[in-house]
Amino acid sequence: MGGGAKLIGLIRDRGIAGALSAVAAYLRSNLFRYELDGYIAFRRRPPALDPGVARAYGLHFRAVELGTPETIDALVKAWPAEWRADASDETIRKTIERELRSGDECYAYWDGQRIAAASWVGFRNSPYLKKFAKAFGLAEDEALRRTTFVVPEYRGRRLQVLLAAEVENHVSHSRGINRFIVYVGIRNTASLRNLLKVYEESRPVYHVRLTLLGKDIDWFPNKDQLPWVKMQEKGNDSQV
Repeated sequence: MGGGAKLIGLIRDRGIAGALSAVAAYLRSNLFRYELDGYIAFRRRPPALDPGVARAYGLHFRAVELGTPETIDALVKAWPAEWRADASDETIRKTIERELRSGDECYAYWDGQRIAAASWVGFRNSPYLKKFAKAFGLAEDEALRRTTFVVPEYRGRRLQVLLAAEVENHVSHSRGINRFIVYVGIRNTASLRNLLKVYEESRPVYHVRLTLLGKDIDWFPNKDQLPWVKMQEKGNDSQV
Protein backbone atom coordinates (compact mmCIF):
# COMPACT_ATOMS: atom_id res chain seq x y z
CA MET A 1 0.00 0.00 0.00
CA GLY A 2 1.40 3.38 -1.03
CA GLY A 3 1.77 6.42 1.20
CA GLY A 4 -1.27 8.12 -0.32
CA ALA A 5 -3.48 5.11 0.25
CA LYS A 6 -2.28 4.82 3.86
CA LEU A 7 -3.12 8.46 4.47
CA ILE A 8 -6.58 8.05 2.98
CA GLY A 9 -7.11 5.00 5.20
CA LEU A 10 -6.04 6.97 8.27
CA ILE A 11 -8.44 9.81 7.43
CA ARG A 12 -11.26 7.33 6.93
CA ASP A 13 -10.53 5.55 10.23
CA ARG A 14 -9.56 8.50 12.45
CA GLY A 15 -10.78 11.63 10.73
CA ILE A 16 -8.55 14.46 9.50
CA ALA A 17 -7.42 15.55 12.97
CA GLY A 18 -6.61 12.00 14.04
CA ALA A 19 -4.78 11.27 10.80
CA LEU A 20 -2.65 14.42 11.12
CA SER A 21 -1.83 13.53 14.72
CA ALA A 22 -0.72 10.03 13.65
CA VAL A 23 1.43 11.44 10.85
CA ALA A 24 3.04 13.93 13.24
CA ALA A 25 3.82 11.15 15.73
CA TYR A 26 5.39 9.07 12.95
CA LEU A 27 7.53 11.98 11.81
CA ARG A 28 8.71 12.69 15.34
CA SER A 29 9.73 9.05 15.82
CA ASN A 30 11.35 8.43 12.44
CA LEU A 31 12.59 11.72 11.04
CA PHE A 32 14.18 13.19 14.15
CA ARG A 33 14.49 11.95 17.70
CA TYR A 34 17.16 12.23 20.36
CA GLU A 35 17.98 10.38 23.55
CA LEU A 36 20.41 11.31 26.31
CA ASP A 37 22.02 8.69 28.52
CA GLY A 38 25.07 8.23 30.68
CA TYR A 39 27.34 5.50 32.03
CA ILE A 40 30.05 5.16 34.60
CA ALA A 41 33.05 3.18 33.36
CA PHE A 42 35.30 1.39 35.85
CA ARG A 43 38.81 0.07 35.23
CA ARG A 44 41.20 -2.18 37.17
CA ARG A 45 44.13 -4.55 36.92
CA PRO A 46 43.38 -8.28 37.31
CA PRO A 47 42.60 -8.93 40.99
CA ALA A 48 44.14 -11.53 43.27
CA LEU A 49 43.03 -15.04 42.34
CA ASP A 50 42.23 -18.02 44.56
CA PRO A 51 40.97 -20.79 42.21
CA GLY A 52 40.78 -23.19 45.12
CA VAL A 53 37.47 -21.68 46.26
CA ALA A 54 35.62 -22.60 43.06
CA ARG A 55 37.39 -25.98 42.92
CA ALA A 56 36.12 -26.71 46.43
CA TYR A 57 32.60 -26.44 45.00
CA GLY A 58 33.54 -29.10 42.43
CA LEU A 59 33.69 -26.55 39.57
CA HIS A 60 36.32 -26.30 36.86
CA PHE A 61 37.18 -23.39 34.55
CA ARG A 62 36.84 -23.81 30.78
CA ALA A 63 36.15 -21.70 27.69
CA VAL A 64 33.07 -21.91 25.48
CA GLU A 65 34.49 -22.39 21.98
CA LEU A 66 33.28 -22.62 18.39
CA GLY A 67 35.40 -25.72 17.85
CA THR A 68 33.66 -27.60 20.65
CA PRO A 69 29.91 -27.59 19.91
CA GLU A 70 29.09 -29.31 23.18
CA THR A 71 30.26 -26.23 25.07
CA ILE A 72 27.93 -24.01 23.04
CA ASP A 73 25.06 -26.43 23.64
CA ALA A 74 25.70 -26.22 27.37
CA LEU A 75 25.71 -22.42 27.25
CA VAL A 76 22.41 -22.41 25.35
CA LYS A 77 20.89 -24.68 27.99
CA ALA A 78 22.15 -22.44 30.81
CA TRP A 79 21.05 -19.19 29.10
CA PRO A 80 19.13 -17.04 31.64
CA ALA A 81 15.37 -16.98 31.19
CA GLU A 82 15.35 -13.18 31.53
CA TRP A 83 17.67 -12.88 28.51
CA ARG A 84 15.68 -15.16 26.22
CA ALA A 85 12.80 -12.82 25.30
CA ASP A 86 10.99 -15.80 23.76
CA ALA A 87 13.97 -16.59 21.52
CA SER A 88 14.38 -20.23 20.48
CA ASP A 89 17.44 -22.29 21.39
CA GLU A 90 18.55 -22.10 17.76
CA THR A 91 18.37 -18.29 17.77
CA ILE A 92 20.39 -18.15 20.99
CA ARG A 93 22.94 -20.57 19.54
CA LYS A 94 23.38 -18.40 16.45
CA THR A 95 23.83 -15.32 18.65
CA ILE A 96 26.53 -17.06 20.70
CA GLU A 97 28.34 -18.30 17.58
CA ARG A 98 28.19 -14.85 15.98
CA GLU A 99 29.71 -13.21 19.05
CA LEU A 100 32.46 -15.81 19.31
CA ARG A 101 33.29 -15.34 15.62
CA SER A 102 33.47 -11.57 16.18
CA GLY A 103 36.44 -12.07 18.49
CA ASP A 104 34.73 -12.05 21.87
CA GLU A 105 35.53 -14.84 24.34
CA CYS A 106 33.30 -16.64 26.84
CA TYR A 107 34.45 -18.55 29.90
CA ALA A 108 32.46 -20.61 32.37
CA TYR A 109 32.55 -22.53 35.60
CA TRP A 110 31.53 -26.10 34.84
CA ASP A 111 29.91 -28.67 37.10
CA GLY A 112 30.72 -31.74 35.05
CA GLN A 113 29.13 -31.06 31.65
CA ARG A 114 26.82 -28.37 33.03
CA ILE A 115 27.55 -24.63 33.17
CA ALA A 116 27.13 -23.03 36.61
CA ALA A 117 28.22 -19.50 35.63
CA ALA A 118 29.51 -17.78 32.50
CA SER A 119 31.18 -14.49 31.61
CA TRP A 120 32.07 -12.70 28.35
CA VAL A 121 35.08 -10.57 27.43
CA GLY A 122 35.35 -8.25 24.42
CA PHE A 123 38.50 -6.81 22.85
CA ARG A 124 39.48 -3.68 20.96
CA ASN A 125 38.78 -5.05 17.47
CA SER A 126 35.56 -6.83 18.31
CA PRO A 127 32.76 -5.59 16.01
CA TYR A 128 30.25 -6.18 18.79
CA LEU A 129 32.08 -3.70 21.05
CA LYS A 130 33.28 -1.24 18.45
CA LYS A 131 31.00 1.56 19.61
CA PHE A 132 31.80 1.33 23.32
CA ALA A 133 35.47 0.57 22.77
CA LYS A 134 35.78 3.92 20.99
CA ALA A 135 33.76 5.69 23.65
CA PHE A 136 35.95 4.41 26.47
CA GLY A 137 39.22 4.77 24.59
CA LEU A 138 39.97 1.05 24.81
CA ALA A 139 43.70 0.42 24.35
CA GLU A 140 45.33 -2.67 22.89
CA ASP A 141 46.18 -3.98 26.37
CA GLU A 142 42.65 -3.41 27.73
CA ALA A 143 39.49 -5.49 27.47
CA LEU A 144 35.83 -4.92 28.20
CA ARG A 145 34.25 -7.26 30.70
CA ARG A 146 30.82 -8.00 29.36
CA THR A 147 27.77 -9.82 30.65
CA THR A 148 28.06 -12.38 33.43
CA PHE A 149 25.41 -14.71 34.80
CA VAL A 150 25.11 -17.40 37.46
CA VAL A 151 22.58 -20.22 37.06
CA PRO A 152 19.95 -19.90 39.85
CA GLU A 153 20.83 -23.20 41.53
CA TYR A 154 24.43 -22.04 41.98
CA ARG A 155 23.80 -18.57 43.36
CA GLY A 156 24.87 -17.52 46.84
CA ARG A 157 28.43 -18.85 46.46
CA ARG A 158 30.10 -15.65 45.15
CA LEU A 159 30.65 -17.35 41.78
CA GLN A 160 30.24 -14.06 39.94
CA VAL A 161 33.15 -12.60 41.92
CA LEU A 162 35.28 -15.73 41.62
CA LEU A 163 34.66 -16.14 37.89
CA ALA A 164 35.44 -12.47 37.21
CA ALA A 165 38.84 -12.83 38.88
CA GLU A 166 39.63 -16.11 37.09
CA VAL A 167 38.58 -14.77 33.68
CA GLU A 168 40.64 -11.62 34.08
CA ASN A 169 43.74 -13.51 35.21
CA HIS A 170 43.40 -16.05 32.40
CA VAL A 171 42.90 -13.41 29.70
CA SER A 172 45.72 -11.32 31.14
CA HIS A 173 48.14 -14.20 30.62
CA SER A 174 46.75 -15.48 27.32
CA ARG A 175 46.21 -12.13 25.58
CA GLY A 176 48.57 -9.72 27.34
CA ILE A 177 45.68 -7.70 28.74
CA ASN A 178 46.69 -5.46 31.63
CA ARG A 179 43.42 -3.75 32.56
CA PHE A 180 39.73 -4.58 32.39
CA ILE A 181 36.86 -2.15 31.97
CA VAL A 182 33.21 -2.55 32.87
CA TYR A 183 30.46 0.01 32.42
CA VAL A 184 27.08 0.47 34.01
CA GLY A 185 24.18 2.85 33.43
CA ILE A 186 23.97 5.76 35.86
CA ARG A 187 20.52 4.60 36.96
CA ASN A 188 21.79 1.19 38.08
CA THR A 189 22.63 2.27 41.62
CA ALA A 190 23.03 -1.25 43.04
CA SER A 191 25.74 -2.16 40.54
CA LEU A 192 27.42 1.22 40.96
CA ARG A 193 27.74 0.66 44.70
CA ASN A 194 29.29 -2.77 44.20
CA LEU A 195 31.72 -1.67 41.50
CA LEU A 196 32.90 1.27 43.59
CA LYS A 197 34.14 -1.25 46.16
CA VAL A 198 36.61 -3.06 43.93
CA TYR A 199 37.67 -1.00 40.92
CA GLU A 200 40.68 1.29 40.84
CA GLU A 201 39.57 4.04 38.44
CA SER A 202 36.35 5.48 37.10
CA ARG A 203 35.07 8.03 34.60
CA PRO A 204 31.68 9.16 33.29
CA VAL A 205 30.68 8.60 29.67
CA TYR A 206 27.84 10.57 28.10
CA HIS A 207 25.83 9.13 25.24
CA VAL A 208 23.67 11.02 22.75
CA ARG A 209 21.64 9.09 20.18
CA LEU A 210 20.13 11.00 17.26
CA THR A 211 17.60 9.37 14.96
CA LEU A 212 17.48 10.98 11.52
CA LEU A 213 15.27 9.55 8.79
CA GLY A 214 15.05 6.30 10.75
CA LYS A 215 18.83 5.93 11.12
CA ASP A 216 20.51 6.00 14.54
CA ILE A 217 23.64 8.12 15.05
CA ASP A 218 25.55 7.61 18.31
CA TRP A 219 27.75 10.33 19.75
CA PHE A 220 29.88 10.24 22.88
CA PRO A 221 30.73 13.93 23.39
CA ASN A 222 33.27 13.52 26.22
CA LYS A 223 35.14 10.44 25.07
CA ASP A 224 38.47 12.27 24.63
CA GLN A 225 38.06 14.86 27.36
CA LEU A 226 37.46 13.32 30.78
CA PRO A 227 40.39 11.39 32.29
CA TRP A 228 40.24 8.29 34.43
CA VAL A 229 40.06 9.23 38.10
CA LYS A 230 41.79 7.05 40.68
CA MET A 231 39.57 5.91 43.51
CA GLN A 232 40.48 5.14 47.08
CA GLU A 233 42.28 1.83 47.55
CA LYS A 234 39.72 -0.99 47.68
CA GLY A 235 39.82 -4.69 48.38
CA ASN A 236 39.01 -7.09 45.56
CA ASP A 237 36.47 -9.17 47.45
CA SER A 238 33.26 -8.15 45.67
CA GLN A 239 32.13 -7.48 42.13
CA VAL A 240 29.09 -7.34 39.92
